[in-house]
Amino acid sequence: MNVPAARTCCVALNFVAVLLFTANAGAEPQRLLKPEDFAVIRNVDEPQISPDGNSIVYTVKTTDLEKD
Repeated sequence: MNVPAARTCCVALNFVAVLLFTANAGAEPQRLLKPEDFAVIRNVDEPQISPDGNSIVYTVKTTDLEKD
């Protein structure tokens, strides 16, 4: 990689890092996970690409607290 390209890459990475760190500055304070938090987590699994390559099909698994 030549020097101007490396410098541009470093500047871009620094810019993204600053954006990421400042985006969290106003976020809510962290809290501990509770058992009921796991009920809202969705698990995406079994992705399959369509034969024409234009679509992806997948399953979404959820938790039912009353049933489980």
